[in-house]
Amino acid sequence: MPMITKIVQNQKKYDLYLDDHFFLTVNDDLLIEFQLIKGREISNSVVEKISAQQKNSEAYNLALNKLSYSMRSTGEIRQLLKQNKISLSTIDEVIDRLSAQNFLNDQLFAELYLKELIKTTHYGPKVIKQKMQQKMLPTDLIETVLLDFSENLQEEKIRRDFAKTIENKKLTGSLSKFIEKEKLKLVRWGYNLDLINQISSEFDLSALSNEEDVAIEKEGTRLIQKYEKLPSFERKQKIKQTLYRRGYRSELINSFLDRCSF
Repeated sequence: MPMITKIVQNQKKYDLYLDDHFFLTVNDDLLIEFQLIKGREISNSVVEKISAQQKNSEAYNLALNKLSYSMRSTGEIRQLLKQNKISLSTIDEVIDRLSAQNFLNDQLFAELYLKELIKTTHYGPKVIKQKMQQKMLPTDLIETVLLDFSENLQEEKIRRDFAKTIENKKLTGSLSKFIEKEKLKLVRWGYNLDLINQISSEFDLSALSNEEDVAIEKEGTRLIQKYEKLPSFERKQKIKQTLYRRGYRSELINSFLDRCSF
């Protein structure tokens, strides 16, 4: 049977030598559990047990260290252990142990992560779902937890953002382009377009309409100068087409053109 010929302390761990050849670095728990002392002979089966338990302990400590910084999903920890070439059987044992100790709790993690995203970001449910998928949470759990992001809460967040944008906006172009841009932003954030349209229709945009009148005067004047060398009819058509592409309403464009002399 192999004999322990040397034990060298390496910080809080111990380098174990069998028959004068390095075998394994173990922690003090294993040293005590298996009564590993210099000169003792150990069977091959004990050697295998020591090796397996040390690998399990290292994998567990690796996962625990990751969890010490912030909560993680079971999927994230499983991926971490796989990346460190831990065997699947050891990974399963470590996951079971961490779950039993409540260091891993996907339900709690998903609920807290959802609350954090709702509180600290502008994201709607679609983007939040993507964020949760990136955390490697189970799809069925994500769908269940997202039910807490109620439609009323979504409406509140859309309404608040819309009100803030309108309050701080100095219109320099057409009102329709501004509204379209705001809606597209909310869609990118993960909100449903029907819900966005519903909320946006609630707002009184008369103040911005007044700013739009000023905006078309400025843009129209610049276009008159830009196309001043064109014949009158062609210049008028160019200006009309350009303003229409920029989102101005036909009646607003015609009103502007009627005030101009060509």
